[in-house]
Amino acid sequence: MATADDVQRRQDEEARYLVAFYDITADEPLRWATHRQIAEAARIPEDRIMAISMHLHAAGLVQLRTMGGLDGSVELTSHGVRVAEEAIKKSATSRPEPSPQQSERQWATAYMPMLKLAFDVFSTERNWPEIDVLQRALDRAGEGIDVRSALAEMPRLPGEAAASYPTNFHLPLRLLRFVPDAQPVLGACLGIIARAVDVYYSEAEELTISSEDPWVALAGDRETVATAMRLLLNDFPNPFAGGGYGPQGWKLSVNGSMARRFRGVESIDDYVSRQRAIREDDSQRFAALVEPVQVPPDGGAAHPSESAIQQGDSQGGPNIFVIMPFGEPWSQGIYDLIRRAVRSIEYPHSRIVRADEITAPGKIDQQIIGAILASSIVIADITGTNANVMWELGYAQALLKSAVIMNQRVSDSPFDLASTRQVSYRLTPTDDDESKLAAHIKSAVEEARRTEG
Repeated sequence: MATADDVQRRQDEEARYLVAFYDITADEPLRWATHRQIAEAARIPEDRIMAISMHLHAAGLVQLRTMGGLDGSVELTSHGVRVAEEAIKKSATSRPEPSPQQSERQWATAYMPMLKLAFDVFSTERNWPEIDVLQRALDRAGEGIDVRSALAEMPRLPGEAAASYPTNFHLPLRLLRFVPDAQPVLGACLGIIARAVDVYYSEAEELTISSEDPWVALAGDRETVATAMRLLLNDFPNPFAGGGYGPQGWKLSVNGSMARRFRGVESIDDYVSRQRAIREDDSQRFAALVEPVQVPPDGGAAHPSESAIQQGDSQGGPNIFVIMPFGEPWSQGIYDLIRRAVRSIEYPHSRIVRADEITAPGKIDQQIIGAILASSIVIADITGTNANVMWELGYAQALLKSAVIMNQRVSDSPFDLASTRQVSYRLTPTDDDESKLAAHIKSAVEEARRTEG
């Protein structure tokens, strides 16, 4: 007895048969073709094509004209033409969007020379190349690829933004998985992920893994594992809370709440699917709820609605607006750090949002102004003195908003902020960085409440 899957397969093959038959005879006065030609065009196994022809013949869609097996000829009837045309129209109007993995594979395939060259640099130096350096290498190799244009087209995870003018190339695991030379390193990545999960579920008091652990020898050679560690640290989300590395080796802190979500990962495809699910979940939980700013018709000052201003603290938790570059390789990891720090304080009904998460329609500059106005405090990462970041922070300070200022390199602060307290942190943050940031956020919220009280 034919199963539902068997029936669906036969129907799909018959539709492909008719469309292929229609296409290959479109310019012919007589719509004749051989079974072999149709099988090849429709991608149907030759051992099934005769049975499909007989079934379509019985339905009046084709006529069998000459014998000869696969090389025998068949004619598409006028009824078959109409059915084929309907199938083509239906396919054109209901063509499904490519899956994320299909989009990523297509992008990686189109720019494979760039990916291979960039990974060669990372394998040797354990750092991704600067874009200008990579561009020159591609030009010298005769590859017609524009790196910045390629990066602008790169498929991204939910909520992930592109840098307006990045300086360094960075390739996440979800795209690196299509590079053949990267497979040994990706295998080592799986070993590191599995070890992080094992440590979390073990009775170990210290949730860390390091290059000195005996399991490293099972995950691959030490150089490959070290390269995999560097890849994972800069590929978010991941099951780590930071780490460090140097000539003597490396050490990673395991993030328990994230390790739980990567339990049972069996492949890089599975890992990437978990990353996507985590980002989608975070996008929903931390989606912007800030209302569009009302701009008076007389050109006066923009104001958010009263409900937008009161929505956070009236329910017991602060409105927190995060100001930072959101297209740098480190941006998402540091934003995750900020959100973990806020969650660790356990404010009820707290709301945290970044400009690229504002989903309401309207002009983004006015929405940012509204979000700052509606915030209880702002958290600003001024690393690199991004112009937009500095403007938004200045606006918040003009409104006397309590602010937590973060900086990877405090010594590089602009003169006007050099004397302002700043929270320094490592590029791969540790639990201490999270605790320190949480303390500053708590202090800023308390200060804002005293001021408002």
